Amino acid sequence: MGLEGVEIVLSCEEEFCVELTDSEVATFLTPRDMIACIWRKIEDRETGDDPFCRTQAAFYRLRRAIVSAWEVPRVSVRPGTPVAKLLENHKPADAWRKLALELGREVRPRLVPPKWPRRTLLLGGFGVPVCGIAWCPGVLSVDMAWVVLPVGLFMFTGMLLIAAESIERRICLNLPDNLHVSDLLRSVPDQCGPVWTRETVANGVRRIVIETLGTDQNLYHEDAEFVRDLGLG
Repeated sequence: MGLEGVEIVLSCEEEFCVELTDSEVATFLTPRDMIACIWRKIEDRETGDDPFCRTQAAFYRLRRAIVSAWEVPRVSVRPGTPVAKLLENHKPADAWRKLALELGREVRPRLVPPKWPRRTLLLGGFGVPVCGIAWCPGVLSVDMAWVVLPVGLFMFTGMLLIAAESIERRICLNLPDNLHVSDLLRSVPDQCGPVWTRETVANGVRRIVIETLGTDQNLYHEDAEFVRDLGLG
């Protein structure tokens, strides 16, 4: 199946909140075949034979919002896709704002600061206590040095950590390396889909096929073959 065929399948999954397996898609010669499969899944879902999966529906809504907001290919958005990969060509602040507009609510994952400020300050800053240790024996008695040095080292370390935290708050924060698309599902509004009928499913498939393939509306009918009559490559 070419990219246009994949796009039709993904669009139908999002539109009707169903999952179309590869084996099922392989049997779709005409729109009627696709409509029958989708309608059967909707009927099974409503009768309880195939319970509606809210997580699956939330992923479809999230994928649609990501594709629209971040302008990435639909096929690249999977539950296990790292979010950082999708944001390679975007400014994080603008990307999250656009996604919030698409979803109708703010999406703000917990960001993590880079590790270099804390490490740099701690490693470089400990040069001062070392100098102090070398300087103290010539100024303080041994008994005083054993008291002053630990207290001074403790206070100095605390000051370094406070300074590092302050710097981290003022610089660009990073997305966690293990943040995936599936981790954003909790931010998707829990909305029930519309009540479908066989007619509305047929109209939805018709619209998706015509928009994706650019087919003349007069050439479309449910028994037209995707490849021979509708131009699916």
